[in-house]
Amino acid sequence: MKIKKIKNISGEHLEKVEGTNDWYFQSHFKGEVVDLYEVENLYKEGYDFEGMNIRIIHFPDGQVFAPFSLQENVYRKSCMGW
Repeated sequence: MKIKKIKNISGEHLEKVEGTNDWYFQSHFKGEVVDLYEVENLYKEGYDFEGMNIRIIHFPDGQVFAPFSLQENVYRKSCMGW
């Protein structure tokens, strides 16, 4: 078995991009991992959400792409059906 260490990603789950064996994506949270429903409730109660973003990873070379900047109170949907 070959193991590829990929830099610049955290321990969150990688998901395969449908239709390819070369690309994966990962939801990246600054702070606590929460779902969209929880984020909406936090925002309505006057709290700030630290942010959520998407990372795209190419395999086997391990290149990591972050096409969006991580922003407070922004939740990016974690699917590749953009």
